[in-house]
Amino acid sequence: QHGEILINNQPIQTIPIHNYLSQVSWVSQDPYLFNTSVADNIRLGRPDASQEEVISAAEKAYAHEFINQLPQGYETPIGERGARLSAGQAQRLALGRAFLKDAPFLILDEATANLDPETSTKIQIALKTLIAGRTTLVIAHRLNTIQEADQIILLDHGQVVESGIHSQLIDQQGFYWRMLSREKATKPAPPPQPREISPRISIEPPPPTFPAAERTLSFSSLFSLLRLLAPYKWLVVLSVLLGWATVISGIGLLVTSAYLISAAALHPSIAVLQVPIVGVRFFGLARGIFRYLERYVSHDTTFRLIARLRVWFYQILEPLAPARLMQYQSGDLLNRIHHDINSLEVFYVRVVAPPMVWLLVAVTASALLAIFSIQLGLILLAFQIMAGLITPILVRSASQRNEHRLIEKQAELSAALVDSIQGMADLRVFNASRAQQGKVDKINRSMAKAQLKLGNLSGIESAVENVLAHLASWMILFTAIPLVTSGQIGGVYMGTLILAALASFEAAMPLPQAARSLESGLAAANRLNEIVDTKPAVSDPKTPRPAPEINYIQIKDLRFAYPATIQSQHKTYVIDGISLSLPPGKRMAVVGPSGAGKTTLANILLRFWDYDEGRIKLGNHDLYSYNQDELRASIGVVSQRTHLFNASLRENILLGKTNASMDEIRRACKLAQIDDHIESLPQKYDTWIGEGGMRLSGGERQRVAIARTILKNAPILILDEPTANLDPLIEEDLLSAFFSLTEKRSTLWITHRLTSMQVMDEILVMDHGQIVERGQHHGLLELGGMYRRMWDLQHQIL
Repeated sequence: QHGEILINNQPIQTIPIHNYLSQVSWVSQDPYLFNTSVADNIRLGRPDASQEEVISAAEKAYAHEFINQLPQGYETPIGERGARLSAGQAQRLALGRAFLKDAPFLILDEATANLDPETSTKIQIALKTLIAGRTTLVIAHRLNTIQEADQIILLDHGQVVESGIHSQLIDQQGFYWRMLSREKATKPAPPPQPREISPRISIEPPPPTFPAAERTLSFSSLFSLLRLLAPYKWLVVLSVLLGWATVISGIGLLVTSAYLISAAALHPSIAVLQVPIVGVRFFGLARGIFRYLERYVSHDTTFRLIARLRVWFYQILEPLAPARLMQYQSGDLLNRIHHDINSLEVFYVRVVAPPMVWLLVAVTASALLAIFSIQLGLILLAFQIMAGLITPILVRSASQRNEHRLIEKQAELSAALVDSIQGMADLRVFNASRAQQGKVDKINRSMAKAQLKLGNLSGIESAVENVLAHLASWMILFTAIPLVTSGQIGGVYMGTLILAALASFEAAMPLPQAARSLESGLAAANRLNEIVDTKPAVSDPKTPRPAPEINYIQIKDLRFAYPATIQSQHKTYVIDGISLSLPPGKRMAVVGPSGAGKTTLANILLRFWDYDEGRIKLGNHDLYSYNQDELRASIGVVSQRTHLFNASLRENILLGKTNASMDEIRRACKLAQIDDHIESLPQKYDTWIGEGGMRLSGGERQRVAIARTILKNAPILILDEPTANLDPLIEEDLLSAFFSLTEKRSTLWITHRLTSMQVMDEILVMDHGQIVERGQHHGLLELGGMYRRMWDLQHQIL
């Protein structure tokens, strides 16, 4: 709005955006990873890079070792937003992109935020090589990452409050000095000589990719769809009868009209014509009324069922999250909820009633003609079978492949569009928008090809139906002429018989389309059943115990491995024989390198996964003896991947306690150090924050999540990197407030950063799923092991 940005003395707005972005490389605090392979995500930095160049970039980002341990190495799919990787592993892939792009202008926004101290130290060493000869903008809360910068600028409330190099800012003893003092407050005295620890990179095995259900489009799927109509069976019967009455009224209208015209040509008395005149009026009115009622009843039944289906499907999805849904993209799930269920709407409107209506009409019309001549009735019945049975079967066979392809491509398109929109910023910075557009365009062209074939088939099937209807009329005409000549049938009935036969095909006309709708409906049902048939990772006991009164967690010899994947049947234990005790009031920290199993432990306690061996007791009973919802109601969580909903700040915070008062919300926000910022917004707590809280910074999102947890006031706290993306000043105040809340609560603190470890009652150091060290802060420092190494790496000045 004001001022200017100059690039080589040229205003930035005068530089073509494509040219500018080609010179920029960016690593954000929340990088977006696409639902493709590891290699493709790194190659986003330079799409034409060779495999060797991709591997070289991964090595520089210290990602090569953990990538090689994945089931398919660099070709392993990583899920939407990198869901199958830890936050630290995802960050290293984003750094790999930056190394690969090799741009002259580098922007690093909390580039080492989610890394353990050892990996962070290695990355900072690698970044020194990367930034040599480049213009680099480092945005950071952690001051040990910027102390060698040529210029340090401190921003507060959108203004520059201090500027200079590290030593100058220290001498000023201002804002920078206070932040650095807070960060160094816990730095120990010179350490004893540590024993040598060989650095290891431990990865968390990816959650499984379950094979899609192997299904054929069989009539078992059809019966499962029809069973859903059971509560509405009488409405379906009424709809069929109204449809039959509509077509019969149409036949009656043409029959009485033809009879009236034929009879009138013989100049009878008016009394003879009164009945057909009344019949024309009656059937003309009845047809419109019956058609309206038929459409109303059939659509009302369908909409009731579809609304019920959507609620039912969401209820199926909920217990599958998050474990079983990691194999699906959100766009694909959205497509199943929206498009596949809409396909069932078409199925119930076009497939269920029309065949039954056709059957009743075909029998009725053939019987009507058989009154005059058995031969005429059989001719009509034969053509009705060709139009209403044989043609739809042939159409279904011809459309089957393209219907399947269309549904598959619609799902692909939804997933690709969601992926593209969510990762738009990364696509633009790495000039990959055109490549992504090409991917979407390719899917669109494939969809258009399938739709064109189905459109051509629709024209052919319509022509065939009309040809059969008129052939039937001609056959009846040629058969009826000798009967009229011989006096077996009155001449006035000739037109009546022909038009009755022609009108009866109205019921057969929709059936080829019904056959195609049957195919798409079965395919949609199979896609829905693929999820419906998925067994939840965790299930409630048949007779759950009431919520525990004593929140005492005890873990004994716990072992857990993610289920074997399609690519690898080998089981790797992510949690391997750990034991711990967490009574009320105890603060326990769990630290260790990325992928050591820390977050997995939290997910097991939250019952997102069930453990394989060992025992977890809450109170006096096993963890799995409690209802999941009641168990989670007693746990407050702040995760490293905070999700905020596309709603107001107030609504997001109220998730912690839906009936909380405004005073309680403000108190929680004050403790979370976010109240002042919210009050400065134009709409304050009613401010809309966008999908994922995109209108907030990473630190603000984290504090909103913390406020939500404080508001919940749960007796057990699980905090997974709760102070990520926070500056030292806010972090210290927040931790002080947090620890004041933990006095009577069981607190599990999962972190890479060894902050405030002195106040922890016990610290567990995990590596490769095992507890390799345990004790209190000073004791672990004196031990000189992995904890000591992590501490020294975190506090050293590079």
